[in-house]
Amino acid sequence: VPEHTVTFLRIILMVCMVNAMANSSIVAAGATGRLKKYTIINATFCLSPLPLSYVVLKLVQIPELVFVILLVVEIMTLASRLILMRSMIGLSMNGYAKAVFLPNFLVVASTAWLPICLHAVLKDKFVDTVTICLISFLAVGTSIYLLGLNTSERQLVNKLIKNKILKKQ
Repeated sequence: VPEHTVTFLRIILMVCMVNAMANSSIVAAGATGRLKKYTIINATFCLSPLPLSYVVLKLVQIPELVFVILLVVEIMTLASRLILMRSMIGLSMNGYAKAVFLPNFLVVASTAWLPICLHAVLKDKFVDTVTICLISFLAVGTSIYLLGLNTSERQLVNKLIKNKILKKQ
């Protein structure tokens, strides 16, 4: 595995998580029809990692900083989207935090330690890697179901699973 791959992957996964939390705000902004200000601000944030990374790499040659800059800019972009959505559709920051940030945090906090501990205990064999992936997949799935979904979402998942099982019989 190349030298910086693991760090790059970890940071990119965090960037993906931040992006996933922003998708609903993008759809909501599009639904209002008032996109000019929203688009200009977000486009500015989205383009900023390139020149920032260039300057930072000229100053210090640490490749991980490019991805750290991307993560910080994505977090700032999400914050700007939420602030804009507050004025566009009256988005409640507390409501958004409880409905989106809290469940995501609980899922990550309750499952992130598991693969780290398993990796420390198990060897670097292919079978061990597959075992860690399977256990992590089950743990994350369980955590999402119990901590990441609200009651109505859990009921929907139960209904979908029951329908799939009944169709097969």
